[in-house]
Amino acid sequence: MIREINKKRYLLENRKPYASTTENYLREIWLSEWIYSSNRLSGSHLTLHETLTILKGECILERTIEDHMIVRYHEEGISFIEEMVKKKDNLFLKEVNEIHSFLSTNRSMRFRQNNPVIQDIHYVPTHFKEIPLLMEELIQWYHSDAQKMNFISRGLLLHNKLIEIYPYEDSNEKIARALLNYELLKEGFPPIDFRMQSKTYFQLISGFVTKQETAEFYELLLNILHSRLELFLQLTSGN
Repeated sequence: MIREINKKRYLLENRKPYASTTENYLREIWLSEWIYSSNRLSGSHLTLHETLTILKGECILERTIEDHMIVRYHEEGISFIEEMVKKKDNLFLKEVNEIHSFLSTNRSMRFRQNNPVIQDIHYVPTHFKEIPLLMEELIQWYHSDAQKMNFISRGLLLHNKLIEIYPYEDSNEKIARALLNYELLKEGFPPIDFRMQSKTYFQLISGFVTKQETAEFYELLLNILHSRLELFLQLTSGN
């Protein structure tokens, strides 16, 4: 399916530059769906419509200030990632920490100082004292072996390996999903949403941290990206 996906990306690229209304509409779609679906997997109860409403600068009286800020923080983090892609900045530990500071509820860049049990995946991550070394090794892997992989494999393993380390006090899965979409944006693809069942998502992560399994997750990501490209091709057909 990779060949078909690359073909659709080529077709989409050849339709650029889009009309400004089309460009704005496409970004509104993927931005709102990314934030909505990622926050939902992290326990948010905001709907897609509510997420889009907040992104448009409107207030939802039935929702808390925290609900509004979670969306706004996420938007800031994605803007930071977009700027990275635009400037062709590479991914180092500094950038990962910056992304965490945007997406985290406490806006911190610090690694965790405790040893939690991750109930969703029945997993005990590494001792917190090992985190700095493991994060350096993750970045080294990213700039060496990971560059020999296709973009889906690289993004998926970056996502999985970060969760395996679980470096921060909160928002680890959200940051991992952002890094996966960073890889797609960097390669010229539209970012995907994560509109899968929470149970499915955490089972796929559990399969990696316990058995290093990635095949099922990989196929799911291929199908999600293929569907996203199909949609965008339809939406730009008259461009």
